[in-house]
Amino acid sequence: MSPHDAVGRRDPAPLHRGRPGLLGRAAKLLTAAGALPLALAGRRTRAAAVAGGTPILAGGALERYAIFRAGTASAEEPAATVGPQRARLRRRDRGSEAASAGRAPA
Repeated sequence: MSPHDAVGRRDPAPLHRGRPGLLGRAAKLLTAAGALPLALAGRRTRAAAVAGGTPILAGGALERYAIFRAGTASAEEPAATVGPQRARLRRRDRGSEAASAGRAPA
């Protein structure tokens, strides 16, 4: 499950640009760099397991921080916060109007 699916965002732009995007890319690189020693010798030697596990742990922590920073960047953009709220209200209002239009007058 991607972070986008978890929060239901249609516009993941804040996660991919600026500082959060840079942090996210660095997290992916760390995770990939940690996978190599684990795949090659992680079960055979403790040193390889530590050498692979450490960047994977750092990559996971960095990814969480990137998502946090993207959330604050998104909250600072009025179009990203107010726009979806207004769209939900419009959909809700149209749904209640349609439901009341289908009823017979009392």
